[in-house]
Amino acid sequence: MVLFNLKSAYRNIKVQRYYSLLHIIGLGIGVAAAIFIFLWVRYEKSFDQFNPEAGHIFRVNNAYAGSDGTNTVWIASPAPLRNIALQNKAVAACVRIGPDYAASVIEYNGKKIFEIGSVTRFVDADFFDFFKLPLLSGNAGSVLQQSNNVVLSASMAKKLFGAENPVGKIVTLHSKDQFVVSGVAKDMPANTSLSHLDIFLPLTFIAGPYKRPLDNPLDSPKSSHTIDDDYGNFDYSVFVRLVAGSDIHAVESQITKVYLDLGGPGVSGNLFVLQSLKDMHLIDEYGSKSTLYLVNAFSWIGLLIVFIACINYVNLSTARALVRLKEVGVKKILGANKLNLLGQFMLETSLLLLAAFMLALALVSVMMPIYQNLSGQLFSMDQITGGFVLKILAVIIGAFLISALYPALLLAGLRPLQFMKGGGDTGRSKYGLRRVLVVFQFAVSGIIIFGTVIMLQQMHFIKTRDIGYNRSLVLTVDMPHEMMMHSTAVLNMLANSHSIEAVTTASAMIDQVDNSSGSFAIEGRKDIDILFNDMEIAPGFLAAMQIKLLQGRDFNGTAEDSGHFLLNETAVKTLNLNNPVGQQVVYNGRKGIVTGVMRDFNFTSLKQKIAPLIVFSRPSKNGNHGGVLYVRAKAGSVDQAIENTKNVFRQYAGAQPFKYDFLDQNFKSAYDTFNRSVSLLNIFSVIAILISGLGLFGLATYTAEAKTKEIGIRKVLGASKKDIVTLISRDFVWLILLAAMIAMPVGSWIMHHWLRNFAYKITIGPLAFIEVVLFMMTVTLAIIGSKALQAASANPVKSLKSE
Repeated sequence: MVLFNLKSAYRNIKVQRYYSLLHIIGLGIGVAAAIFIFLWVRYEKSFDQFNPEAGHIFRVNNAYAGSDGTNTVWIASPAPLRNIALQNKAVAACVRIGPDYAASVIEYNGKKIFEIGSVTRFVDADFFDFFKLPLLSGNAGSVLQQSNNVVLSASMAKKLFGAENPVGKIVTLHSKDQFVVSGVAKDMPANTSLSHLDIFLPLTFIAGPYKRPLDNPLDSPKSSHTIDDDYGNFDYSVFVRLVAGSDIHAVESQITKVYLDLGGPGVSGNLFVLQSLKDMHLIDEYGSKSTLYLVNAFSWIGLLIVFIACINYVNLSTARALVRLKEVGVKKILGANKLNLLGQFMLETSLLLLAAFMLALALVSVMMPIYQNLSGQLFSMDQITGGFVLKILAVIIGAFLISALYPALLLAGLRPLQFMKGGGDTGRSKYGLRRVLVVFQFAVSGIIIFGTVIMLQQMHFIKTRDIGYNRSLVLTVDMPHEMMMHSTAVLNMLANSHSIEAVTTASAMIDQVDNSSGSFAIEGRKDIDILFNDMEIAPGFLAAMQIKLLQGRDFNGTAEDSGHFLLNETAVKTLNLNNPVGQQVVYNGRKGIVTGVMRDFNFTSLKQKIAPLIVFSRPSKNGNHGGVLYVRAKAGSVDQAIENTKNVFRQYAGAQPFKYDFLDQNFKSAYDTFNRSVSLLNIFSVIAILISGLGLFGLATYTAEAKTKEIGIRKVLGASKKDIVTLISRDFVWLILLAAMIAMPVGSWIMHHWLRNFAYKITIGPLAFIEVVLFMMTVTLAIIGSKALQAASANPVKSLKSE
């Protein structure tokens, strides 16, 4: 019986090859899209899950609520928090990760590897055990016990030592400090929220008394205390592991109270808060869940795309039930019961779904390189876990049940006698169901398309918004210490180049000003409880970056600059200063006067509002105002400007590699994850409408076939092509309009919630609605119109000659 049903199913699929192909293509594309989506979602949700204790590990952030209503969160904390946290019984362990500002080159036997600052950190001795990061050699408990130990990642060890065993070898950092390689760590996984490091140094090396030549050259060395006494230096990432069941808020309160009681600098709004390690990738330090919502939305999109493909099968199968009525009737008269017929039709669906799944695997294999390029993720078999396989199987089984069960029950339940007489139909309720399913398909597609349109508009808004300075044609270079110490000579040499319009330096990237302090005072006022971002700049920085000075004057490069400050508009408004120029202030213990007011410019992400900013320019014999060099090239002379900058760099930086970035490229890369998400959503929205269109095409084809004789009669009676096209298209057009009316308010509600995560955002206007409706109608008319026009052009004689 099974063999007979298998042959029968194969014959029916072969006879109906046109519709079978539509089913296979639609389901295959849907399942392939779902696999890609679930791969992406799984990766985004896998961050730090390799650590079995990730749910109990928290980063200690420093939150500040200003009197002006602003909320600021630092992800860095002072080193003494370790000892403070360990006093709490709820804290099982605590580690710190600190910067090595002097790390620029690591050397072994004359071989040098440069630009290691971003991958070098000081860490506590139990770092590897705490984060469950595996070592290829060495013991996690003792590998960083000695202050002159160093652990290298496998990739760094290979670069520096080649095939030689690095353990026990001596390497040099900071030009003079020697460390013994005590272990080799497996490269940190890509799916971790921790900074990806290659060189791990023990914190005991700088623990104290202070060895602050390793610190930021802009800071004055301190030697009277250890890092565990330095309550005001917010340089460290501090992580705690809590005992299961601990009260997180109680731990936060205890850490904050003890820190302030011990003399830690703070203001009324200060509070240490814990952020879960397992949430750090998808929920930012401010608690914004925009990334998490986006990932969850993709999960639903994957399921809905498969569901849309299943709807195609249900619609076409029920619409073409009339074609198989006599077949069902004959089989029932010959003794087939409902269960036999149900098995046959389920088997047909199984064969189609198997073919669709094979097509999906083929598409995944072929499209994987494109997916990796778009998503920025490298696929590996490690991602195919048991849970992932179960999820895909659940989707396939669900698709099978949705696609097979209802059409099979409908066909198996037909009454043979009625249809052997040539009468009867599948019922208007089935026709009504098909309408509902078509509306659902296109409503879902419309929501996805609407979301894509809004994201694209927001991305365009971010790219084109006036951010308060001109970032075009500006290249930036991180200057090594030797070059910083000759800043005046560097600036003079570059300023004389005919290819360079302006050149300047600053202590930070203009779009990443994260240094801040609440230590601001005005004599006679006690109402100031405001957090300021700050930045040191060279004289001429405003002109070079084309930042408008609204009041007062800029720095002039003389000794008097040491007592001068510039404020931005937001700072002036927050302080409620009517005449800011000439106002005496104290910032971080430095007395001075406000000499000018700058126009507001975005110095952080556009997801955050512009905060109060204070700018200063400390006079220096060598012109050192920070390690970031800004070079604005003249239009048409970019290559020459780069070459001139490179020559000056080599003159002062020696053998260190010359690297530069363009500000506008940095701006784009800051939103790289957002751009990738929009690109993926754009593709999946096209897939959703494509699958919906395939179903609509199949229904239009069947409608034209079912009305062949009616169309022939109408043409004989004088109906025009327009009348025939209207006859076939009218119902579908109304259904798509209804779908659009459902999709627009739902999509608008979803995207309003998403846009709340941006401080600067678009307003959802009628243009977005019009674009989506026009797109949906264009697709519908193109699909239906082509089949309708084909039916209207057919010779009526051929359709009527059998009557």
